[in-house]
Amino acid sequence: MIENFKLKVIRVVADNLNYRRAADELHITQPAVTAQIRSLEESLGIAFFDRVGRETSLTFLLF
Repeated sequence: MIENFKLKVIRVVADNLNYRRAADELHITQPAVTAQIRSLEESLGIAFFDRVGRETSLTFLLF
């Protein structure tokens, strides 16, 4: 079962399209945000975000 916190992290990053701002909003570090997203992406076998340099975009409509 997917953990609620991981879904919250995905939502906040999608809202901000920025890992640093999402980390600030969640009161966690940017590496922790990255780890949560990577863990969920690996377990589901899909990518939620395209990351090119500092740019982040959604791969598809999440919500």
